Parts: sequence; C-alpha cells; structure tokens
Amino acid sequence: MRKYFKIIALAFLLSQSVAAQVTVHVLNPWRNDTCAGHRDSMLVQGFNNGNGVFNSSWANRPMTPEGGNWFYFVYASRTNSFALVTYCGPATWQGWVSYKNGYNFNIDSLLMRFPTGTNELWITIGDSTQPPQFYDKPLTSKVIYIFNPWPNNSSQISIDNRPPMKMQARTDICGWYTCYYVGPVDSLYNVYFTDYFHTRNIFLPDW
Repeated sequence: MRKYFKIIALAFLLSQSVAAQVTVHVLNPWRNDTCAGHRDSMLVQGFNNGNGVFNSSWANRPMTPEGGNWFYFVYASRTNSFALVTYCGPATWQGWVSYKNGYNFNIDSLLMRFPTGTNELWITIGDSTQPPQFYDKPLTSKVIYIFNPWPNNSSQISIDNRPPMKMQARTDICGWYTCYYVGPVDSLYNVYFTDYFHTRNIFLPDW
C-alpha cells in the first residue's frame, strides 16, 4: 500500500511541477542583423516576481534555439518578468543590445489574455523596431503528436539534436501530448521522445 501511495504522490507532484511551468517562445527580433551573434543567440534578463527589480542572478540566461529564428525559455512559474537581449562578440557584454518595445515582459499579465490553463506564450516580433504580438499558439507551424508511453510521467521531444522540450498534454484527447514545431521541415529527420527525467528515450530512425 505504501508503495502505491508513493507512486501516486510522485505522479501528483510531477503533474503540479509541469503545470506550473511556462514556456516562452520568441521570434528573434534581430534575425536579419548583420552580426551573426545577434541572429544566432538570444538571452533573457530576469526580474524579481514581476516588480521590475533587477535580479543579477538571472542575468544573461540563454534561450534555446528551436529553428525558424525562434528561441524558447522555460520558467518554473508564471510570477516572472523578463527582457530580451543579445550581444555581438566573444563575451556577453560586447555589442550588447536590448529589445526596447517589450522591456520587462510580465508573464502573469500576458497569460491573462488567454484561456485558463495556458502555459505557452508565443511572442512574434517583426524586427527590433516593431511592437510585439502575443499568441497562445504559433500562427504557422507543424504539429507533432505522441501517445504518452509513460503513464506516471510526461513526454518531451528533441528535434535536430536540440535539448529536449516539454510537450503539452491534450485535455480533449486522453493520453496524448503535442508540440508546435516552427523550424524547417528538413530538420524533422532527427527526432526522439523522452520522459520528464530524460531517463527513457524513444528514437524514430525512419522519421
């Protein structure tokens, strides 16, 4: 009985931690910049609980590229604010630029625009001079589904050797997880699925 209780408790804690996470996707506003550093990397600067007070421990957190000039960052909760920055040089302070039109995005405020339970934000930016547009789904993408093979766990996906990214549980189809992929189709040849703890993998060699 105790063993089953531990399994149920672990599943509950896991579902709670996954639900609390928010994945923020951003279309790089410097994607057409002449500096490759601006085009190929993005960073987030963090703020403490959305009150605008800079938290130095959150300085220069790298975002993960996901193809098609998109980058993402996973936050542990929605009570965070952030700014988008990038740099052009071997050190993060060289050629430093920040996106002024969306300085200090507040995740909680942005999520209020969308249905309850939304835990992904897609921020589309024309270029560094234009204001941002916010969506709960990308305007154009490919959709990948998997029937979760881990009943007490959740599915994540890795595409083109990038770090695994969490997938979203479908509330309308029991057991299915999905993700939106905004990168090029030719990157889909190298795909694998993994569990939340990255201990069990499913490879698709003939994808």
